Amino acid sequence: RANRLAPAGRHPVIVARLLDGAAILAAAGLALALAFWTGRREHWPWRPEHLFLLLLGLVALRVWLAPRPIPAVRPRRAVLVGVAAYAVVFSFVTVTRHLTFATHALDLGYYVQLVWNLARGAGPYVSLPEMHAWGDHLSPIMYVFVPAFWLVPGPVVLLIAQSVALALGGFAVFGLARARLGDERPAAAFALLYLVNPSLHGINVRDVHAAALAIPLLLAAFWAVEAGRPW
Repeated sequence: RANRLAPAGRHPVIVARLLDGAAILAAAGLALALAFWTGRREHWPWRPEHLFLLLLGLVALRVWLAPRPIPAVRPRRAVLVGVAAYAVVFSFVTVTRHLTFATHALDLGYYVQLVWNLARGAGPYVSLPEMHAWGDHLSPIMYVFVPAFWLVPGPVVLLIAQSVALALGGFAVFGLARARLGDERPAAAFALLYLVNPSLHGINVRDVHAAALAIPLLLAAFWAVEAGRPW
């Protein structure tokens, strides 16, 4: 009887293997899109968000068809690995986009010039257009990057710093969810959902903006309020 039933059970296994291969291809396409997508209208079908949703659908279908037991992972370790992976991946993505001329002169050049002038003691002035930067956007947080520009001036510092800052928001989401739910497991799930959010990725790959740094800072402020730690 077992021999008669075995062939029938092979079909879901074959489909699962095909889904595994499709998911690997979708993941590879997502990595390429994140690194090299130009934003041109004719490339719209290959937007990273679309490939991410395709990958998510394939994984969900694969898990539904042939479930696998979820390995026991410490929630804090999962969040730590997720934050580190995000920082590394998006630092690579944003720097390679810049090196392949996929960044934009105004957005990135504005902040590179601003921090360069701050680092050499010339004040917060830019020439895109020529003006006092604080009269355009008051962003005193840019002073944080001055020491780095003393050592390694240039756009790569800002691109990596922004990726790391947005990654650190995962810790704040974890702390906020843990304070609200009282359980580290769903809190870790919320933190990982934050890190795989395509909206966050879109902000990260669109050059450098001081306003983007408000995301982890505001999340940390919410966490402090929920935890009753005003200091």
